[in-house]
Formats: sequence, structure tokens, C-alpha cells
Amino acid sequence: MVQRGGTVSSVGSSHSVPSMSISASSQSSSVNSLADEASDPEGPGPDPDEDDGPGLALLQEGEHTVASNSSVIHRLPGHDSLYDDPYQPEMEAQSSSAARRRAYCRNRDHFATIRTASLVTRQMQEHAQDSALREQLSGYKRMRRQHQKQLAALENRLRAERDEHQLRLERELEAQRGSCVAEADKLARKHQAICEKEIKAALAEEKKFQQHILAQQKKELGGLLEAQKRHYKLRKEQLKEELQENQSTPKREKQEWLLRQKEALQQRQAEEEAGLLRRQRQHFELQCRQYKRRLLLARHGLDQDLLREELNKKQTQKDLECAMLLRQHESSQELELRQLHTVQRTRTELTRLQHQTELSNQLEYNKRREQELRQKHAAEVRQQPKSLKAKELQIKKQFQDTCKIQTRQYKALRAHLLDGTAKAEHKALLKRLKDEQTRKLAALAEQYDHSISEMLSTQALRLDESQEAEQQGLRRQLQQELELLNAYQSKIKMHTEAQHERERRDLEQRLSLRRALLEQRIEEEMAGLQAERSERIRALLERQAREIEAFDGESMRLGFACMALGAAPPAEGPPAPPAWPSRPVEALRREDRLGGPYLTRRRRSPRRSASGLLEGLSPLVSEQDLSTIQPLIRYPSRQGGTGKFLSQVTRREPPSPRAAHGNDPGDITRDPAAPEPSNSAEAGDQDDPGDVLDNDPGDPNAAEVTEPVAQ
Repeated sequence: MVQRGGTVSSVGSSHSVPSMSISASSQSSSVNSLADEASDPEGPGPDPDEDDGPGLALLQEGEHTVASNSSVIHRLPGHDSLYDDPYQPEMEAQSSSAARRRAYCRNRDHFATIRTASLVTRQMQEHAQDSALREQLSGYKRMRRQHQKQLAALENRLRAERDEHQLRLERELEAQRGSCVAEADKLARKHQAICEKEIKAALAEEKKFQQHILAQQKKELGGLLEAQKRHYKLRKEQLKEELQENQSTPKREKQEWLLRQKEALQQRQAEEEAGLLRRQRQHFELQCRQYKRRLLLARHGLDQDLLREELNKKQTQKDLECAMLLRQHESSQELELRQLHTVQRTRTELTRLQHQTELSNQLEYNKRREQELRQKHAAEVRQQPKSLKAKELQIKKQFQDTCKIQTRQYKALRAHLLDGTAKAEHKALLKRLKDEQTRKLAALAEQYDHSISEMLSTQALRLDESQEAEQQGLRRQLQQELELLNAYQSKIKMHTEAQHERERRDLEQRLSLRRALLEQRIEEEMAGLQAERSERIRALLERQAREIEAFDGESMRLGFACMALGAAPPAEGPPAPPAWPSRPVEALRREDRLGGPYLTRRRRSPRRSASGLLEGLSPLVSEQDLSTIQPLIRYPSRQGGTGKFLSQVTRREPPSPRAAHGNDPGDITRDPAAPEPSNSAEAGDQDDPGDVLDNDPGDPNAAEVTEPVAQ
């Protein structure tokens, strides 16, 4: 703000201008002292330090002051009247002046603290104006400080809101991750329980399977022994009949022949029993090995299902976490943009209020300056007669001073001429000097009268012109100050808008960079999760392939071919190994009613099963890993007691009765040391032990076993 200039700083002080009050009797004589006022001899004009009107001035050393109701008049010492006789002796003037000075000093000392009502009123008005200016400036400063505090408080509040929002997002993310970890632990415990339960179920099923095979073999062996007993009795009767028909043979030879026949029959029966036991043992070992291999494949399928479920769960959790991170980023972005808009709107509003206050203060200042100028001009107009009178008195005083100087010069000249002239000529000389002095004083008086008349004629015009020029100058100055203020406010506004644009651009750059970093981190985490997924699948498939290879190698060392383990059908009627997990009991009973649990109406191709495995693993593995899973076979899903699983053990068609008898050359269960069946009539009349196994009337499953094959 442009401060007001030209104000007397000593106005507000009560000790600045010592004054005294005069009584009514002395007020009439104060007019005669106007000629003694000390002013500038250069020309008329108001004191530049007295903007608020005449009447106040600083006292100089040796000056006299007479206070009236309207003004304070300065008097020079040694001058009582403007019209003193120039021929009056100087001694009297000096004595009277000294007396008046002593009286003035005595009165001033007695009434130093008394001031007139007009002076007090004027000082109070000026003090009120100064107080208004100070209050305006202090109010402006207070408003600026309040705006700064308001912006600082707003920024602190928004910063606390951002911190609270960030803390809430972190807690939400930690809660999400904690729930994911809890779900992963729960899933791991569930998988562990499933594995333990299915291992126990598999062991129980394997034990039942072995017991079933052993029961079948025991029944088969009992049937063979019963058939051998019947065959032995029948053969014994036949031998007796043959011996009775041949009466010519000696008895001893008959007994020896009969003994040899019995021994041969017993030996053949023992060989048949041993061959059956050997075939049963080989069949039992083969079936157990096949069952274990199928259980291994089923367990591999279960491991794959559990791994797939775990990996899918991890993928789902990671997708949820990434979605939450993106949602949190959007929420933080929206919050920061809203806060920036709030701060910028508040700053713009405060700047507008500040500019409005500055403009109103400037307009008020302009109005006050114009009012002060009008008051000053009005005071000048009111004081113009007094001013003209003062100037006229000043001119008269100059005239008196000139007259006194000429009088002194005349006295000196007269004394000098009288000293050098004869006494008889003194009278003529004095007359001539007196005439010359009178003529010069008359010319000087005429000149001063002309100056006074000229001053009186031109002073009014000069006052109007000076006031108009001063008014125009003040208007130009105030207009320039207003334009300067508007330019400054426009500059501040443009700077604020540029700052807001820069803040928005910086925030957008930060948000875009943060989004790019977040997306990059999400991509890295997804790539890491995919790599972990591929690595775990590859490790699982490699481990399963090694287990299958080790199992097949051990089977080869034990004398079993891979084709026999993977494709050979079971020879008898024990139940096929269940899927993993174990099948319900109702399914086993239903399969028993349909013709045996190991019977099927059609043969399933191993190649087709392998293709089904590859199709089932396609979501898990890549193309380069397909070559490592050829030994694994996938099957249709089956509901078990513990959930849905995608693998089960294949079942194949039963062998023909000839294969069951061991007469098939391709049967790997045939005993190579067993004797060939006899083609004689006696051998043809005998019951084959294999036929006895297949058609044992004591076996309730014999008809069910052979009936589907006959069909």
C-alpha cells in the first residue's frame, strides 16, 4: 500500500508546539502582530509541511508565538508595529522589544500546557486518521497471516487424511494377505488330510483285494483237491475193473502195476497241485503288482488334482490382490486429485479475497487522498484573505526595512557631509539631503504599492491554477497506483494459475509413474507366479515319471513285463483296484451283480487313455513338458467320499477259459515245467483241473464269470 506522505509527524505530540492562550482583551491586539510573521520572502504560498491547513508550525529560536482561536502566529523579535516611525530612536524599540520578550516568556512558562479547542480537535482528527491507516495496514497483515494459517491448516488436515487413507489401505491389504495365507494353510491341511485318508483307504482296499484273491485261490485249490479225490476214486475203480478183467496176470504183478498207477496218479495230482499253486502265486504277485501300479497312477492323478487346486487357489488369490492394488491406486488417485482441487480452490478464493481487500483499501486510500486534497484546497481558499494580508504585511515589512536602511544611510551621509562642510552651508545641505531622501522614499513606496496591487491581482488566479494542477497530479498518481496494483494482482493471478497447472501436471506425472510401477510389479509377480506354477508342475511330473520308471524297473527285476503290468487283464474274479479315492461299497456291489468288478463290455485302448491324460493335463503343463507324461493315464472323473477326482483305474475283459487253464501259449502265467495234457482216451476221460476251477459247483461266482464270456 502506498502510504500517505507530507504529514507532520509532530502533530500528535502534546509537547510539539508550545502555545499559550490569551484573554479577550489581548485578542484585539493580535491583529497588529500579523506583520511580524516570519515567512519566505520569495513569494506567497502555503507551507509545504502544513497539509492539513495553516496554523501549525515549528518554532525557531528567538521567535514569539501568539495563539488565537484560529491560528498560531510567529513573530520576530524587535518588531512591535508595522507603522513605527522610521525616525524613532532604535534604543526605544530595542527596550520595548526586550520587555515584550520577557513578558512572553513569563506567560509561556505559566501556560505551557494549555491548548486551544481547535488545535486539540485538529490533533485528534489527525490522530484518528493515522490510527485508521495503522488499523487498515494491521488488518491487511492480519488477513495475510490468517490466510497463511488457513492454508497451512488445510494442508495439514489433507496430509493427515492421506496418511489415514494410506494406513487404511495398508491394513486392508494386510488383511487380504492374511486371509490368503489362512486359506492356503487351510487348503494345505485339507490336502494333507485327504492324502492321509486316501492312503489308509488304499491300504485297506489293497488288503481286501489280496484277501479276495487269496480266498478265490483257496477255493480254487479246494475245488482242485476235491476233483482230484473224485478223480482218484474213479481212477481207482477203473483200475480195479481192469484188474478184474485181466485174470491171467499174477496177483503180485497186479499189485505192483496198481501201485505204480497209484503213484503215477498221485504224482500227477501232486504236480497239478504244485502247478496250480505256482500259477496262483504268479497270478497273485502279478495282480498285486498291477494293483500297486494302478494305485500309483491314481495317487499321481490325485497329486495332480491337489496341485492344480492349490495353484488355481494361488492364482485366484494373486488376482484378487492385484485387483485390490489397482482399486487402491484408483482410490488414492481420486483422493489426491480431490485434495489438490480443494487446495487450489481455497488458494484461489483466498487470493481473490486478498486482491479484493487490496483494491478496496486502494480505493479507500484514493478517496481519502482526494478528500484530504479537497479539505486542503478548501482551507487554502478560506485562508486566502489571511494569506494575502500576510503577504501584504510581508511586503510592507520589507518596505519598512528598506526605509530604515535608507534612514541609517542618510544619517551616516549627513554626518559625513556635515563634517566636511562649512557651518553656514549646513542648513542648505540638510534641506537638499532631506528632499532627496523624501523623493527616494516616495519612489520606493510607489514601487511597493505597485507590487502589492500586482500580487493581489494575480494571487487568486495562481491559487486556482495550482489547486487544479495539484488535483490533476494527484489523480494521475492515484490512477498510476491503481493500474500498478491491478497489474501486480494480474501477475499474481497468472503466477497462481501457472503454479496450479504445474502442480496438476506434476501430480498427473507422479500418478502415471506410480501406475506404471504398480503394473510392472504386478506383471513381475504374475510372471514369478507362472514360473513357480510351471516349476512345480514340472517337478511333480518329473517325480511321478521317476516313480513310474522306478516301479517299472523294479517290476522288470522281479520278472514282470511292462505290458503285463499296464495291459494284462486279471485272470480271476477279485475286484479291480479302486479309483483314488476309494469307490463306495454300493458301486462294488453293483459291479458284482453285472458280472464281476473286473469285467467290461468293451476294451479301452491304452493310447486313447494316454490322449485323455494329455487333454486333462493341458491346463497344467506346456507343450515341451508333454513328452514327460506319456506313462501317465487320465480317466473320467468319479465322485468319491472326499471329493471330485479326475483319475481311476482301467478295467479290462477277462481271459478265455483256455487262458485261465494255462493252455494259451501267450499266457505269461503258464508254468513251463507243467506236463502237456495227454491225448489218450484215459486222459480225455479225466476231468481237467482247469475245468474244475472254472466250473466248480461250489463257487457261486463261477457261472457269473463264464457267462459273459459265452455271450
